Amino acid sequence: MRSNERTIWFIKFWINARIYFPGLGEQAVFNMIKLHPLIADMKVKIRFLSTDYFGGFCEPSKDLNQVSTMHANCCIGIENKIHDLKILLEDWKKYMALSDHDREHLSHSWTVPQRCGPQLPADPLPENPLPVNPEPLQKVAQ
Repeated sequence: MRSNERTIWFIKFWINARIYFPGLGEQAVFNMIKLHPLIADMKVKIRFLSTDYFGGFCEPSKDLNQVSTMHANCCIGIENKIHDLKILLEDWKKYMALSDHDREHLSHSWTVPQRCGPQLPADPLPENPLPVNPEPLQKVAQ
């Protein structure tokens, strides 16, 4: 992400939007706001990184030879993130201990996270629960 007036505004918008989604993690809040009309008005462009190189608990990278980063942004709670990232680290150590031949020719996958993964809120949320001009968010745009 490049730092500029629009991206700073977006980060503040994202942080302030959490009051409308209590109990949801950062990724879930992002998913709720990414299509909000104010984002289009600010001309913020959202592009996603390929899961070939940037994996995570919600969408793990399939090819361990390609992945460069694993994240836990869909996991709620620092203890849960640390627990499951430690499991991934052990997977990575085992993978790196293999010979080059075995890494290239054998099938490998990540261990299924124990505490993290795609989670849906217990109650369905409205399609666009944020008001078009939410009061706390108006102050951010100034």
